[in-house]
Amino acid sequence: MKIKLRDVVKNYEVKEQEFEYAGTNGIAGLLGWQIVFFYKMDDLVNTAAVSFDEINNNELISIANSILKFMDINIRFGDSVDVIKQIYGIADFTDSLYGEIIRYNYIISADLFIAFGLEDNILTSLEIITDENMIREIVSVRNSNG
Repeated sequence: MKIKLRDVVKNYEVKEQEFEYAGTNGIAGLLGWQIVFFYKMDDLVNTAAVSFDEINNNELISIANSILKFMDINIRFGDSVDVIKQIYGIADFTDSLYGEIIRYNYIISADLFIAFGLEDNILTSLEIITDENMIREIVSVRNSNG
């Protein structure tokens, strides 16, 4: 996946800074703290991770959903777990975040991992990882703690 956050959300200020994600050093494009596009230091072209966190107000939902549409992903913030299951099936495993958010974790392939975070059965967070090493790290931590 070769997407730069600033190419998708042209009307907003995107900060780029050094960042660590799943134990990997790199550069992140940040829209606030809620939307993160992460690139590994040794590959600043390919997007290794995209993270949406606490997408729970109308402006953030609108921005995040426009990014998902741009990325050609059929899920939208505000969807329920039933919509996710219709498209992706049963999650490989679940865990919880902050005690209130249930994450449905899907290992789509060796280089595609998606975690949908739902609070009160509403999608409010989403994580897409496309780097095999980062996926292994995340799955090993979350699947043992879930």
